Amino acid sequence: MDFQNLNKKFNLCIYIVIFFSVFLFLIGFFFQENSAGAGGFKGDFQNVWNNLSIFKNNDFKEGLKATAGIGEIKYASSRTPLIYILNAYLNPFAGSKNVYILSIFFFSIFIFFLFYLSLKKKYKNEYQSPYIVFLSCLILLSPYFRTSSYWGLEENFGIFAVLLSFIFFMKVKEMNKTTSNYDIFLLALFSSLGVYFDHKLVVIPFYFLFNLLLEVKISLRKKFNLSLFYLIFSIPFIYLINLWGNIIPVRDAELRGTLQTVYLENIGFALTIIAFYMVPFLFLKEQSLLNILKNKIKNTNFYIILIILIAYVLVLINFNIIEKEFLGNGIIYKFSIIVFSNFELSKIFLYISFFISALIIYLYIDSPKDYIFIFYLVLSSILVTPLLQEYFDPLILILILLFFNTRIFLNYKGLFFIYSYFLIFLIIANLHYSLNIFSYFG
Repeated sequence: MDFQNLNKKFNLCIYIVIFFSVFLFLIGFFFQENSAGAGGFKGDFQNVWNNLSIFKNNDFKEGLKATAGIGEIKYASSRTPLIYILNAYLNPFAGSKNVYILSIFFFSIFIFFLFYLSLKKKYKNEYQSPYIVFLSCLILLSPYFRTSSYWGLEENFGIFAVLLSFIFFMKVKEMNKTTSNYDIFLLALFSSLGVYFDHKLVVIPFYFLFNLLLEVKISLRKKFNLSLFYLIFSIPFIYLINLWGNIIPVRDAELRGTLQTVYLENIGFALTIIAFYMVPFLFLKEQSLLNILKNKIKNTNFYIILIILIAYVLVLINFNIIEKEFLGNGIIYKFSIIVFSNFELSKIFLYISFFISALIIYLYIDSPKDYIFIFYLVLSSILVTPLLQEYFDPLILILILLFFNTRIFLNYKGLFFIYSYFLIFLIIANLHYSLNIFSYFG
């Protein structure tokens, strides 16, 4: 067999898929794609434009008052106003809706480039450049990244901060003793910005901080400086919490019942969403799935998790906690509603899905450090309603490829398998939201 010619053919296929991905992303903007359900001028962009107008048409103090529900102007977002402050004062294209949307679209293309640079940092000694570019194309298949890119929504700003801070994190780790305070400052700055863009990203600066505090090759003085920078950057958020009396702005805190109750059902829904993104990567581990299963069920942790899950599901059943919702809860929940006309059958399917999802996560993760992200995302979900899949996508993909220590082994077959998985998901999302082929409640 001529392996050299075979590799050339595979590389050609990879370049064709890369071109197709970029073309598909561009054509989605041209056709005003809405594959996440939040797009359109009558969708979430109404709130975006309202919030942007608050800071364009009023002084800074009045804008902050609006986030606290003071006065007639209503700020409509669960995030801090930093996104709108920056765009109101620094974005020269914020004068009209169409031009503003176009500016966010080009900004999102830059995020794709940042994802490529981040992957290159992580895998520079493991995979060739075509593999890295191919992996970076996966973010272009995310319905939520795409819809946010096309309609000027908020989510991509947090992703931008995560990727940029990851690049500086890798730079700091690589330099060790020669790490400059300037790089440490930028790491703290951009990872802190991520929290202001999206408060659930608070896990990212904590991850960086603890990793570098444990890094023996970094001096004690530089560790102190990093901690000090984080403390300084947290002060405005502490002020906002005091202003709101909550961790999110007043209007959305009241609508969502944030910090007022606990939504236990969201633990199960969060597990199904996370597992959905891990499934294709489970087949890219060094061992076969059967061998992983054989080894992991021998571990005591498997039975501890099983007992906790059984107790959790019994609580849900006993108190009849899961109710039929019109919004949120993830793809598995929506699938159960579409497939089963009887909601009691849907709930049985969901209970089984909770067990399968927990098993998928348990089988995939090898490094105990990776559970920090899982526990955080699952436990923080109990404070939010509705629980939307956009809270996890494309964040889970980024965590798996950049932050997790659990290793995956890529080859041509694996790359195309992952790509096909997320491409099918994008097609289904478009059929569901843009073309209304699937009727949500039958």
